[in-house]
Amino acid sequence: MTRKALTILTLILFVLPAVAQQQDDTTVTLKRPQKAGTVQRYKIEAIADAGGTEVTVERKMKIEIKEVKENGDVVLVMKDEGGKIVAMGQEMEVPLASTVTVTTDKLGKVLKYERANDDLSVMAPQIERLLAVAQDYVLPEKDVKPGDTWQYEMDNPALKDTKVTVKLMYAGFEKVDETRVWKIKQAMSAPVDREGGKMEAEMTFFVNSETGVTVRAEGKFSNVPSQYGPVNITWKTSLVKPDATPAAAK
Repeated sequence: MTRKALTILTLILFVLPAVAQQQDDTTVTLKRPQKAGTVQRYKIEAIADAGGTEVTVERKMKIEIKEVKENGDVVLVMKDEGGKIVAMGQEMEVPLASTVTVTTDKLGKVLKYERANDDLSVMAPQIERLLAVAQDYVLPEKDVKPGDTWQYEMDNPALKDTKVTVKLMYAGFEKVDETRVWKIKQAMSAPVDREGGKMEAEMTFFVNSETGVTVRAEGKFSNVPSQYGPVNITWKTSLVKPDATPAAAK
């Protein structure tokens, strides 16, 4: 290798990491969709383990922003669009669950969780609300760069006079299916009994940096109370791309 080539290679090795680091340290303004009528559809894949019995669930969910109030609160309507369940080697379709309405503030904090009485649910409404908190992220109040953290507390719907703690971190840019995304990590902890038991969740969100739409979310929920006892859940949500527009007839 010539001295000139060696010099160029050395510059590449030292300059490119510096450029990458500069790009990764960029301060960003995280955002969420806040326009009434916005609709996304997601595929949900979950594996639940209750005392060694494993159940796999696949469902599709439609999420619509029904209303954006003057104070910035957002009303979301979540409609089940069907799916299947696999348990003990048998696969079956599951009946549609009732529609859920969630109201958040402008940052995404859950203010209200409403579901009609649902005989299909195996969890108390208070636990479902905790899951709703864990399954979405909350915006920071200021711009962030990779490694920046923020957190908040809320009253615990599952156990009176206790708090739910949610901690978040912005982990920089990544790409998901050629889409440039923000990577946001979140950890939630909520007491669920007076003996010190806690429901915990760790999630990672991949959010389209142009639209603020979550394109993928994945993680785990531990010690989730249910009518079958504590359940551990592995969770993945993927944005379903709209069908391609049919070609015009000739």
